[in-house]
Amino acid sequence: MTTKNRHPWMTAIAGVLISTAGTVAAQTPATLVASHAEAAQAAKLGQEAYAAGKLDVFLVEMRRAYAERPDHPRIIYNLASALALNGKPDEAMRLLERLGAMGLSMPAEKDEDFKSLAATDRFRAACARLAANSNQAGKSSPSMTIPGKQLILEGLAYDPVGKVVFASSVRERKIFRIDAAGATTLLADRSAGLWSVFGMTVDSKRRVLWVATGAVPQTDGFTPADAGKSAVVGFDLRTGKAVHRLEPADGKSHTFGDVTLAPNGDLYVSDSDGGALFVARVGARTLDVLVPSGELLSPQGLALSPDGARLIVADYALGLCAVNLATRKVTRVATPESVCLLGVDGVSSFGRDLLVIQNGVRPHRVARVRMSAGFDAVEQLEVLDVGNPAFDEPTLGVVIDGWFHFIANSQWSKINAKGEMAPIDQFRDTTVLKIKL
Repeated sequence: MTTKNRHPWMTAIAGVLISTAGTVAAQTPATLVASHAEAAQAAKLGQEAYAAGKLDVFLVEMRRAYAERPDHPRIIYNLASALALNGKPDEAMRLLERLGAMGLSMPAEKDEDFKSLAATDRFRAACARLAANSNQAGKSSPSMTIPGKQLILEGLAYDPVGKVVFASSVRERKIFRIDAAGATTLLADRSAGLWSVFGMTVDSKRRVLWVATGAVPQTDGFTPADAGKSAVVGFDLRTGKAVHRLEPADGKSHTFGDVTLAPNGDLYVSDSDGGALFVARVGARTLDVLVPSGELLSPQGLALSPDGARLIVADYALGLCAVNLATRKVTRVATPESVCLLGVDGVSSFGRDLLVIQNGVRPHRVARVRMSAGFDAVEQLEVLDVGNPAFDEPTLGVVIDGWFHFIANSQWSKINAKGEMAPIDQFRDTTVLKIKL
């Protein structure tokens, strides 16, 4: 969705298992939010100095940015550039090699900033690794095709009782129902009070489909008066009727982007614009604030630890964070220096693993993240699919009978921040891919 703080310069290599060597210690997101702001300011000043030809100042500011966000690939790359331009080749090479080891792909080979290094074997080897990291590799196969142009499909959910898949449309404000035979029918549309529909989850015990919906410029029929409106709507799976509607009561702007369900029926909600997390206790008619605005920047996908003690949230700009549900304390999940978990949109759980979809990396990728027993650290990451030609901004997915099914081509790239659509002949039907777990 357009509310995300996208980073199109990250990428990773498929099939690589990355261990915890050099793990970055967990930090509180409040600290990371402050560090992110400081880094952004320093990077801005650095870019201004670069444009003005003040290369020494460029280096000073990029060092300052790196000190605040040493995990940020763009900052790592720009610091390497500043070092090369200021006659510090060894430091520059170490950073480029680190990016390669992280599985990232950067355009260093064509970048004039690295002209002083271009003739060295070490630089050529680093560039070869950065280029190889973007090669197509993956384990996905076709799952289904959902017909319809210009839908901008975002989320999937599965009802194990009815053997039905649900798909949510951002543009058309619809929820589609796909049965076991692959037949697609309409479950709900704007007449049910839906704006754009994002993440969804099924409460199979209580026979409810919960959906996150919000008014954004990409919503068909959007007006400025709708801006910032958001809700969680529950549909009775037996009748298809909307039977629950929960809206924030604070009068502030929100965009509910994803939902996840606890075994007891508690519902957790992420607010990608407001930066908060909400919870609706089972049977409640109101949303309570779980994590207030200010501790996170752009929370997206959600997943619960197997013991139900922690809520994992993917912050688009900060990486994976964990909420202790007993204390509501938020910390960043300790992550290896060689792992990039920025730009994560969808998150699904599978035992001790998290299945993440990163559409803030280039090329887009789907990865399997092995978590520690306490769900407070990343142990390793395996990229399952990357550089797939079917990808056009993959978004969210769902686990069904040991397979991970996900939307491969949401086609968000074909609708701009004003809600203006590309010509219809540039759109395709929506492809859902699957990966055996």
